[in-house]
Amino acid sequence: MSVIYVDLTEAMNKLKVALSVYSEEVKMRALYNAINKLGDKLLTAVRRDVAQETGAKYGRVLKAIKSDRAHPNRLTYKIIATDKAMKVSDFARSLTPGKKNPSASPWNKSRRFNGAFVIRFKSGATEIVKRIGKHNKGGKIRTLWGPIIPKEMIRPGNPSTKRIIEAIPTGLAPVLMHELEQAVARAKAASGT
Repeated sequence: MSVIYVDLTEAMNKLKVALSVYSEEVKMRALYNAINKLGDKLLTAVRRDVAQETGAKYGRVLKAIKSDRAHPNRLTYKIIATDKAMKVSDFARSLTPGKKNPSASPWNKSRRFNGAFVIRFKSGATEIVKRIGKHNKGGKIRTLWGPIIPKEMIRPGNPSTKRIIEAIPTGLAPVLMHELEQAVARAKAASGT
């Protein structure tokens, strides 16, 4: 499991002066709403980036990367990825049993897997495998594996990691100010003034 944590301490220190005029309830509601709005935008961006980087179907990435949203008692937003390694065969267009040197597109790059072949197991699964050791000396075959979504999400140089690091300092304050304005408007509407 991989988790990206974002520490908002520095951003909150900069906003303390602006927040001092609001009640604790208004501040907390505005804070967790702002964190969730920014977090949801980043979650979508991370999913899109990981799908693009790995070549995995967006539906698979959607199931693998979830969020744990902020609430009044906890002002954190977690982007959590859990998944197993994907087989290279998941990225192949066609898997004809017996085909040698098949091609597939893990990490969104098409390539030929020389020395590998396609096999259908008794279970009915068709996979790209490679023989380890000599053919006649009890050599074993192994399945070829591709990307692991949690690893790809936090890999250095990944666009989503860079996006999160850049978005927090610049993105939180405007969203928070909007949420505070909305809180004031709701309070005025409730009081009838």
